[in-house]
Amino acid sequence: MKVKKTIFAALIVCSVICCRKEGRLKVQDQLDPLPPAAVRLDGYLDRTIRLSMENWNKGAVPYAEFVDFFRNGRPQFALGEMWGKAVRSGCMFY
Repeated sequence: MKVKKTIFAALIVCSVICCRKEGRLKVQDQLDPLPPAAVRLDGYLDRTIRLSMENWNKGAVPYAEFVDFFRNGRPQFALGEMWGKAVRSGCMFY
């Protein structure tokens, strides 16, 4: 069993070396980014995201107080953690 594994490993190493010498080791990217507005949500998920944006990201989030944590310092560790969560969720919605 050990001999088979050693032979298999040697064959893989040899094939990689041969492919590298011939220049066949490069892989071309076959994915392209989607154009803007190519994906649209509809129904429950779309309504939930829009409600969250209106009521939380554009409404209830106290951005001024969050900024003060970074301007004036925090009295306790991790008190400004909510700032990152609020900003990140807003960015991901868009």
